[in-house]
Order: sequence, then structure tokens, then C-alpha cells
Amino acid sequence: MTVETTDLWRAAYLLANAGTLKDVRIAAGPGGVRETVFVVEGEKEDLDFLMGHYADGNVVGNLARQRRSVEYLQMKARRRTEDPQ
Repeated sequence: MTVETTDLWRAAYLLANAGTLKDVRIAAGPGGVRETVFVVEGEKEDLDFLMGHYADGNVVGNLARQRRSVEYLQMKARRRTEDPQ
């Protein structure tokens, strides 16, 4: 299963707990504003479970791993912004 999101924290939560980063791309958002889209891939059951908990606000996890995931995604997004290819 693949999840696409512009939410940095959601992408980091998925990445820290069950997913792998498949892609980071820049897309035109509302009003033509550029948005970073994170594409996370993983097992459907795992991602469905995590997405449900994230939506409910019932997230439980390793805070240090979450922080590292956020920093990693920020670095990837920065690189994509600097070199959009």
C-alpha cells in the first residue's frame, strides 16, 4: 500500500513505525502554492492501523525515532526543493 501526504508529521509517524519512504516530490497546491508530497509505502494492514490511530489522535510511539524521521523527511524535502529535477 502507498500513502501520499503533505503532512510532515503523518509521514514521519508512518515512516517511524511501519513504512519506507518511496518518494518526495513537489506539487502545486491550492492557489498555486508549492507543497511537498511524501510517498510512504508499507503493508496495508500496518499503514491502515497507523492512519486510524493518527486520525483519532491516539498515536503511541518512540519519540526519538519520530524526531529522527521528521529530520530525515525535512532534509529530503529541502534537497528536493533545491533540485526539483
